This record gives sequence, C-alpha cells and structure tokens, in this order.
Amino acid sequence: MLGKIEEIFKKYKAIMIAHGDESSRDTLKGELNYEASSLFFVVLICMFAWLPYIQNDVILHPYPIFVVSIRIGLSVLSFSLMALKLTNRFRYRPDILMKILIHYLYIGATLITATSGEAAPSYVGGFCVIMMIATFAPFTFKLKIINLCYSLVLFIVVAIYTGMDYSNIAIRYSLNDLFSAFCISTFVAYISNEVKIKSWMQRQNLKKLSTQNENLAIKAENASKAKSDFLAKMSHEIRTPMNAIIGMSELALRKDMPNSVREDVIIIKQSGVNLLSIVNDILDFSKIESGKLEIVTSDYLLSSLINDVISIIRMRVIDSRLRFVVNLDGSIPNELYGDETRIRQVLLNILSNAVKYTKEGFVSFSASGEIIDDTVILTIDVTDSGMGIKPEDMEKLFGDFVQFDLSANKGVEGTGLGLSITRSLIMAMGGDINVASEYGKGSAFTITLPQKIRSLEPLAKVENPEDKSVLVYEPLQIYADSMICAIDTMGVYCTYATDEETFRKKLTDRDYSFVFVELLLLENVRKIMMETGSKAQIVLIASFGEAIADRNYSVLAMPVHSISVANVLNNVSESFSYNASETIIKFIAPKARVLVVDDIATNLKICEGLMLPYKMHVDSCLSGADAIELVQKNEYDIVFMDHMMPDMDGVETTKLIRKLGSEDARYLDLTIVALTANAVSGVEKMFLSSGFSDFMSKPIDTKKLDSILDKWIPKEKREKASEEIKSDIDSEIKIKIDGVDVKKGIIMTGGTFESYVQTITAFHKDGLKKIEEIKQCLETDNYSLYTTYVHALKSASASLGALDLSEQAKALEIAGRQEDSSFIRLNNPDFLISLETILNNIGMALNSVKQETSLDFDLLKSELCKLKEAFDAFDFGAINEITGNLQKFARAPKVGETLESVLQNTVIGEYEKAVAAIDTLLREVE
Repeated sequence: MLGKIEEIFKKYKAIMIAHGDESSRDTLKGELNYEASSLFFVVLICMFAWLPYIQNDVILHPYPIFVVSIRIGLSVLSFSLMALKLTNRFRYRPDILMKILIHYLYIGATLITATSGEAAPSYVGGFCVIMMIATFAPFTFKLKIINLCYSLVLFIVVAIYTGMDYSNIAIRYSLNDLFSAFCISTFVAYISNEVKIKSWMQRQNLKKLSTQNENLAIKAENASKAKSDFLAKMSHEIRTPMNAIIGMSELALRKDMPNSVREDVIIIKQSGVNLLSIVNDILDFSKIESGKLEIVTSDYLLSSLINDVISIIRMRVIDSRLRFVVNLDGSIPNELYGDETRIRQVLLNILSNAVKYTKEGFVSFSASGEIIDDTVILTIDVTDSGMGIKPEDMEKLFGDFVQFDLSANKGVEGTGLGLSITRSLIMAMGGDINVASEYGKGSAFTITLPQKIRSLEPLAKVENPEDKSVLVYEPLQIYADSMICAIDTMGVYCTYATDEETFRKKLTDRDYSFVFVELLLLENVRKIMMETGSKAQIVLIASFGEAIADRNYSVLAMPVHSISVANVLNNVSESFSYNASETIIKFIAPKARVLVVDDIATNLKICEGLMLPYKMHVDSCLSGADAIELVQKNEYDIVFMDHMMPDMDGVETTKLIRKLGSEDARYLDLTIVALTANAVSGVEKMFLSSGFSDFMSKPIDTKKLDSILDKWIPKEKREKASEEIKSDIDSEIKIKIDGVDVKKGIIMTGGTFESYVQTITAFHKDGLKKIEEIKQCLETDNYSLYTTYVHALKSASASLGALDLSEQAKALEIAGRQEDSSFIRLNNPDFLISLETILNNIGMALNSVKQETSLDFDLLKSELCKLKEAFDAFDFGAINEITGNLQKFARAPKVGETLESVLQNTVIGEYEKAVAAIDTLLREVE
C-alpha cells in the first residue's frame, strides 16, 4: 500500500514540478518562479492538511460553520490550483498559484484565530505556524512583510469586532506568542531573503563563469582545429614539391652518371630529406602538445643512420672554420630495433645546434654502447667549444620556444622548439638527456638511449685486423686523435705523425699496409715512400667540401670515423651516405599490374619512374572517375590512390570502388594504397577506416614503396631480379622554350629529354583545358575548385621549369584559399595570358621537335611487330620496354598521330584497339 502511494506521489511530483527552460532563472523573479515549481508539491499536502481539524472546530469554535467552510475551501482551492498547473497558461507560472495559496492560508488562519473567542489559545499556535512557514515561501522580502503585517492588522480588527476578551490571562499569553511569532518571522524572512539573493547571485556568477569557460573551451578547440588544419595544409603544400625533388633525385641516382654529379644529386636528396625533418619538427610539436606523439619501431642499421647524420652535418660545416670530429665505438651492434627516424631527428637537432652556436673551434660527436642481455644502452656525446650556456639559463634549456643570449646570437635562426622536442622524443623512447656547460667555453650533451639488438654483428669490423697496419699523417692533433681512436677500436695497429720528419722516420722503421694522408701532402708523401721503398696503399683524406676525382686512390671524407675506415681497410668504396642497395630491386613482377591515380601529371611520372625497375604494367589516370572506370575494365594487383583531387577525392573514390563489391567480390579484396602529402597524426587510421588497404606518405620513400610492393604483389607474379636496373641519362637540351628553364625541367621530370617531352606534351593538353575550367570557376564564384586548379598548375609548371608561371599560380592559390576575390579578379587575367603564352611556346617547340625527328621505318616496323607479339604473350615487361622505345617515334610528323593512338591504348590496356592501330600504322609505313 505504501509503495503504491509512493509511486503515485512520484508521478504527481514529476508532473507538478515541470517548469521548462532553466534560462528563466537568469533573473531573481525567474529564480523565485523556479523555486515555486520545486515546492509545488505542498499544494497536495494543503489539500488534506486542514481537514483533520474540522471535528475539533465543531466543538471549540464559536462559528463552526464559518471555520469548516474555510477549512474545506483550502482543499477546494488546492485541487483547483493543481488543475490550473496543468493548463498552458499557468504551467510555467507556479509562482502565481503559490501566491494565491499562501494568501489564502494567511487570511484563513487569521480569520479562524481572530473569531475563536475564548478558544483563542488553542488556535493561536496554528496561526504562528502559518506565519513561520510563509517566511520561507518563494516570495520577495517586501511581499512577505506585507503578508505578515496585513495578517496581524486583520487579526486585531476582527478580534476587537468579535469581542475577544483580552482580560483573559490565557488569551493574553497566547497573544504574546503571536507577536513573538510576528517578530521572529520578520527576522527570519529577512535572513532567508538575503541568503536566497546571495545564493542566486553566486549561482549566476558560476553560470557566467561556466559559460565563459565553455566559450574559452570552444575557442581553444577551434584554435586547435585551425592549427591542425593549418599543419595538415602546410604538410601537404611542402611535401608535394618535396615529392618531386626527392623522387626525381631517386630516379637520377638509378642512372649512370659521373661520380661528381652523383655526389651532387645525393646531396640534393639528403637536403630534401632534411627539409622534411624540419617540417616534421613543427608537426611533432603539435603532436607533443596534444599527447599524440608516436614512436614507430622497426629494424634498422645503425651504420646507415649515422652515415646519414654525418653527411648532413658535414655539409653544414663546409664553409665554416669548425673542426668536426667523430668517434664511434665499432663494437656497437649494427642491427637494432627502434624508431630510426626519431633517433636521426634527435641527433641532427643536437649536432645542428652545436654547429649553429659554435663560431670557431670544434664539434665532436661520439657514440658508445653497453650491452645488457638483448639491449644495448647507447651513449651519445655531442661536445662543442661554442658559446656555452649561462648557469641561470640551464633550467629553462628544454622549454618551448626558448632562445638564450639573443644579443650574442643575433644572426642565429631558429624557433627554440628543437631541444624541447628532442627531450620529449628521447623520453618517449625510454632514454634521457643531460647537459653540462660553461659559459663562453662550450657545452656537452649526453644522450642515453636503450635499443633492442637484432644481431650482434658490430657497427664496424675490419677483416683480418692483425694483418693490417696504418700510418696516419695528419698535422692537426684533433683529427689525428680521432682517426687513431677509430682504427684502434677495430684491433688494427696504427700510429701517427704530425710532421714530415716523424712521418719519414716511422715509415723507415716499419712496413705499413696503409698510409692515410691529406691531398695537400700527397706529393711529399709519394716522394718519401719512393725513397723509403714503402709499398703501403695510400688513402687520401678529403677535407670538408673537397672533391677528389683521382680513382687511383681510396678516399676518406672528413670526418673520418670507424665505419668509413672499416670500409677502406676492407676495400669497400665509400659513397657519402647514399646507400646503393636502396636501388637494388630484389624482385620484378612483369605479370603484375598497378594503377596510379593522381591529379598532377608530374606525380604520375615520378610514380611510374620509381616503379619502372619492377617491370610491372603501370597504368595511370588523373581523376577518381577515370580510376573507377579503369578498375572495372582491368584487374589490378594494387591501386595507388591520391588523397586530394578535385571533383572526387581519393576517399570518395575508394568508397565507390568498394561499393562495387556487392556485385563482384574482387572489388572488396582489391588492394588500394592511399597516397598523401598530409602526414599529420591520425591520418593513417582515417585512411584504413575509409576502405584503404594501406597508406604511403609523399614524398615517396623507396624503402616504403618496396615494402608496399613486397607486401601486396602476389608471390606467384614475382620473379627474381637478375641485376640492378639502370637507365642511360640523356640531358641534352634539344629545344628552347621562352619562359621555361628547360634544363631544370628535364632534371625535374626524370632526367631524360624523352621524359621531358612527354611531360610538356601532357602539360600542353592539360593547360588548354585548365584555362576554360578556371574561367568557368570565376563565372560561378567557385573559389574552392579554382584553388584546386591553380594549385595543380603551380606544381606542374614548376616541374617543367616555368618558374615565373608557378609563382603567379602560387599567389593566386593563396588568394583562393583566403577567398580574396579582389586579388584574383585583378591578377587572374595576367596569369591566363602568361599561361597561354607558355602553352603557345611549348606548342611551337613540340612542332619543331616533330619536324626534326628522323624516322627509321625499318626500326619502327620491327618495334611494332614486337609489340604485337608481346600482346599475344601477355609479356608486360616487354610491352613496357617496347613502348619506351616507341616514344621517340611519337614526335615524327608522318606517323606521330597514329602511333600516339597505339601508345595511349597500350597504356590503358585496350590491346585490341592498339593492335588495330598498329595494323593501320604498318599499312601507312608500307
């Protein structure tokens, strides 16, 4: 029974206290209204509260009918008020209903008590209770005082009128209680009102602060999102041209070229990689701030990592007066497991700072290791004789955006983020970094870093060290000590001489296997060796920035260290930091077929060039719609899909391809690899959740590409590569195009004249189309698509050598992103005129190339017949090779148009149409 009553009361309370929008509490009146809603359940209590007194009223009160009417009237009023609460008019105004109820209670209790006569002592107590209860009612203090006062006045008037006997001591005593209740009620009403007002004001302040905090949180979130968007765009914009720089450098390194040129290209590639590390610094700071810093571990070679670091730092000290020395413990295990990229980033940052803040003197880089079970604790020391750090600045050293002694370091560039990021990276990898410094004398940074060991094969090892000996002739003690240290650690006997007399004496006293000597001392050394009859092998030491082209001698590039020394002593030639094994293809897949999708033709060219050594059939297209069409026509092993494309981006294209799986399961199993220049944190997860099979960032890293192909190309389609794929370089400039740096364009598009002609041909066709598309965008105020088009022209024109045109496109792209319509309207006409001029110049150049092309009909027929045979045998490797051979005939005036149809149909896999075009062409040739 009690449970049922409780359930009914809960339902009643839920209905009656419904108040609506809490925003009405913003005013004191609204707050009182809200409080009235919360207390409205008392109306139900009042319905029954006075009824039990009726039986006593009949006996005690001189006017029983009058009193009973008032008592029953309260119940009727309570029921009416509850009914009104359910109406639309009073649903959200309980304060009005509560005022009616409280006024009735005051008037009713006053009349009942004032007319009670001799029974007044029995009724005064109830009147006092009503007075006290009303003080807590949700009214203003003014209204409460009015209620108390008019009740008291009304009581006195009615009591006198009804002839209450004030001489009765019991009545006088009860009246004292009444006046006491009046005074107490007034005081309590004032106190409760003050508390209520202060509580409401405090609540309003808290609400205001909460709103401010929410606004600040929204602003912070928007700022964070804006920063992330900016970093994503910045990453994309920088990585897109870096894709061309690093990709073309990689293609160039796969070709035969003079050693001096190869070293220049290596430096270009390393500089590109270094620029990417700067971009990563900015991205890393954002990741550290948001707690999204990622450590990606994998197997790596410590020797390769150190070579890269030394080569980059070597380039920074070429034009300085610094002495850069390296001391490596050759016994450190070479094959380790960790985050190679992050370690390289840490070392480059510490060493770059040492070089940057050391105007003269030396910078020393040392590495040693302690093996504990399956882990090596690397200890890396970077010491310099630079400006040092003041004691008061030491505690702030690893702070964000911190730079010290700005007056002394006025010419030093930097954001002050490097050391902060470095420490975060080291700690994330389980290591530590310490620094000791004396202001004005230099600093010493010590890094300890645990790395898992994959093999105990040492970093540097000399074969048969006991059979070899070295005499170092080096006038500078600091370099001599470094070389002796490097040689000693590998168990090879060595000594040194710092002057000619000592060198002659040591050479006379003992036979040596090798003599290390600087180029400047070579003539004297050869003379002394002839005089002493020494048969030692001469190893030349190349100073910083010095190139030694004499192939009769082995060369050690400064700074000399154990890895380079071991290579020389083992008769392994040194080639800076470029690892030639990176371009050695472990397998070919002539039966495999891949599709590359990118809206920038230059990127397609780079991808095709990087995949050329694998002898796969590579198709390409410039849009998502074309990709869907090609995927339906052909069966691909891998689709490389660019992320940002106009009209239909890579994510949307991939989802549409996956939807085709409802009819054919092969679309669900198709390997689709995302290509993007947006390499911010979380993007890989986004791609994988959007239907992609894998992810590869741009610029494309050859190791990552090889890993992707190795992972997804079916094993049954692979063949073992017999030798390293090489191609001849052809950089002869055969055309001149006004407004275009042809030489730079050839370098940027693969290093051959043939590939450059293909690129400018594609640009010529695409550019004419883009002019109309850009005009249409401006007519419809579609600045988003306009920005996409000028972005594509910016990258493409830079790649073919039209640098001024690229700069114009860049300015318009920035304006497009900012929706600066006035700038676009003002400058777009000049841009289109420049574009049309460049296209006309390209067109004339292409016509001149066609006219100059001589045609060997017999060779052409032979190649066409071979291509038909390759079609019949599905020999994709031969198809790729023959189409490459046919490219030079595509410029011939008599057959170029038909041959272009052959090549185009071959590229998209329409072999039947290609054969028909070949037959037509053979008849024309006959």
